[in-house]
Amino acid sequence: MIRFFKLIRLPDLLLIALVQCLLRWFIMDPILKLKGFELQTDNFEFCLLVLSTLLLAAAGYVINDYFDRKTDLINRPHSVLVRKSVTGRYAIVLHSVLNFLAVTIGIIAVARIGLYRLSVIYIIIPFVLWQYSVRLKRQFLTGNLVIALFVAFIPLIVALFEIPLLRNAYHSSIFLINDQVNNMFVWIAGYSFFAFLVALIYMMIKDIEDYKGDVEDNRHTLPVVLGVHIAKMTVLVLTLIIVFLSAWIVESRLNDMLTIIYYLLAVIIPVVLMLVFLLRSDRQADYRRAVITARIILLSGVFYMFIAGYIINQQILH
Repeated sequence: MIRFFKLIRLPDLLLIALVQCLLRWFIMDPILKLKGFELQTDNFEFCLLVLSTLLLAAAGYVINDYFDRKTDLINRPHSVLVRKSVTGRYAIVLHSVLNFLAVTIGIIAVARIGLYRLSVIYIIIPFVLWQYSVRLKRQFLTGNLVIALFVAFIPLIVALFEIPLLRNAYHSSIFLINDQVNNMFVWIAGYSFFAFLVALIYMMIKDIEDYKGDVEDNRHTLPVVLGVHIAKMTVLVLTLIIVFLSAWIVESRLNDMLTIIYYLLAVIIPVVLMLVFLLRSDRQADYRRAVITARIILLSGVFYMFIAGYIINQQILH
């Protein structure tokens, strides 16, 4: 059972579930309640959405481990599971079962809310994640962009399920509901863009860390094609974009001391540490610290939703 949880990356799956739950109950719900509106997907339908997302991600992790065995034996041999702790056949069967369950549950969720066109999501995502593991991750920047877009899609899919139902339910108050929907979408789009950038940075640092194995496996990652120095500078530029965008958010909320303190402690300090680990060393241990710090930055963005929900709820009370 422990090997199974390692193979599907249980901590990452729990984080995905947390993101979608926090968006629903700490961002979307209080924003709608500001004007007396309510969420239209019930809790059961939302649970189906979350479960289908988790199963899609789990299937992607399994098939990625299956095709990454060669490079992982070079870069991190102690963490290899496929063909050591579990057989290759087990991994393929597990991947197929997880995808089947994800598609089935996703289509049930889509049918319950009547948005049948969203069924295409459950065809495209498994196909793209398979292509990523087999082919796209070997191409220059393509694999990084695919994973970053998938991470960005995790919060967006919650909005895709909810927004059409809101406009149908409150069509008699279309202008007012549109204002709240737009406000809600700004929050979600902001989180998606933040997640995209951090995931892209995370993947690029991992490519630097995995340089040796990627060269052996003839992969055309950014550090392999343009060099480690250029890869580091690219990460630096993307990180500065995050800092400037975060600073803009803080400036727009100068009266909110909670946001200012949180930004300084949970964003600026980890960003500085990540850049120090990345730019001032060429040891794999320091790259590993940079990867871990990038994950901390992503977590910081997720946990800010607790503060955002508190701020929005204070507006309701006043």
